[in-house]
Amino acid sequence: MTAGPSHVVEQVGLAVAELATGRGTLQERLADASLHLLTIRAAEMPDALRDQFTRMEPLWLSGDAGQLDDDAAESAARAIVVVYTELVMLRSAGGA
Repeated sequence: MTAGPSHVVEQVGLAVAELATGRGTLQERLADASLHLLTIRAAEMPDALRDQFTRMEPLWLSGDAGQLDDDAAESAARAIVVVYTELVMLRSAGGA
């Protein structure tokens, strides 16, 4: 698969919005953002992002996002934003 469906971009975008504007601690916002990411299967991700997404998946599949320490939560949030940025760039280039 060379590109994920538009719902992938939408759901990752909603996760980023939750991180940016949701209520609560970063860990709580990350847990809420994870609910959007649970709707995405790794096979739906563009080839260029599939490995990165797969490495992140255990965080939301385990339900432990709300229990991370500050540094780990910041790193996870940053990784979600990076995936979203790359999805948007791929879409702009005609690949998502």
